[in-house]
Amino acid sequence: GYSYMRYKEFCIQEAQQSKLYAVGDSHAGGIASSSSGWTNLASNGAKSTDFSTATLDKIPQGSVVALSLGHNDSTATKDTPEQIAGRIGAIVDRAKADKLKVFFILFPTGFVKEAIERNAAVRMAIYNQVASKVAAVYDLNRGTIGPDKIHASSTSYATLGNFISNSVATPNVGSLGGKGATVSPAQVSDRKS
Repeated sequence: GYSYMRYKEFCIQEAQQSKLYAVGDSHAGGIASSSSGWTNLASNGAKSTDFSTATLDKIPQGSVVALSLGHNDSTATKDTPEQIAGRIGAIVDRAKADKLKVFFILFPTGFVKEAIERNAAVRMAIYNQVASKVAAVYDLNRGTIGPDKIHASSTSYATLGNFISNSVATPNVGSLGGKGATVSPAQVSDRKS
């Protein structure tokens, strides 16, 4: 009947208005450049201190955001893991206040020996700060690392970007995009090889 048709029309309009945005550093940018449907607002080399809330102001309410920050803070600043995580937590809080659905992308520990221990500590602090605030935390350590030993492979970024967009399009499929996709602190471990 009429009400069912109006409901379907509403769902179609809502789906069309829901957009996908990659925000933060090169890991978010990797998702945007490796998978379809994403608008790239990320910047290579971005640190949480560089982040401007003006970026969030460009994103319509109800949109999906793949946010990745912290890796460049870990390698280019002497800030404590807690300071870095606190800034990222504030960004997530702002995104949630703007009614954005945030998926946090946890940077890979990588294989640069001098950075592994610090990266692991920063990752854990970020996880502890954002895990309960976001739709899901995805750990790039679970994917394939690229030849630079710092970034994920383009295949890993594409798989993750497509997974997020598909989970948003079909929110009731298992734990896709839900709390079940969040990694536990025990799974956020440093890589030694």
